[in-house]
Amino acid sequence: MIKANSKFIEKLLLLFCVLSVFLLTACEKAAPPPARSDDSAVQPSGEPSSNITFTTIDLNNNTVTEAIFALADFTLVDVWSVDCGPCINNLKVVSELPSSVQGLQVLGIVADEKSQDNPSIARDIMQQEGADFTVLLLSESLYEELLKDVKKVPTHFLINSSGELVAGPITGAKSEKEFIDWLKPYLDR
Repeated sequence: MIKANSKFIEKLLLLFCVLSVFLLTACEKAAPPPARSDDSAVQPSGEPSSNITFTTIDLNNNTVTEAIFALADFTLVDVWSVDCGPCINNLKVVSELPSSVQGLQVLGIVADEKSQDNPSIARDIMQQEGADFTVLLLSESLYEELLKDVKKVPTHFLINSSGELVAGPITGAKSEKEFIDWLKPYLDR
């Protein structure tokens, strides 16, 4: 009897370990990359895609529109979820990018149901992680304009001050160097 319980506990622990590794390395949730084979939103003509327009609210219930893009030369959009470990672990890196990249602001979009119903969860996570940037809740217009093809989080886009998607999506947590290497060709134009 003890031997049978021991085997059961071993199998249960093994299953727990496998599930833990899976949950910590990939977050296939909300909404990721549009059906493109490359990491660029630039049209074949070399021009950025058309302007993104939306109205939504942020975590503090302030109305936000596409006018937010005009506040900086470029906006790194970070799509994340409160249930995604890599997303949460990457918030601080994303938050610090504007201090390394002149003319860049960060705009978060929390894309899970839990945050839509209770924004304080995302606010608390932002505070715990020391991340300081505006985070938007989903609206129908924001979903249709930017997120309808997003299937994994974190996902990142680069948008210029005119509200045009110029790069992305890229998925997965990134280091500061990886972000800067990805951004550099677009910022140097």
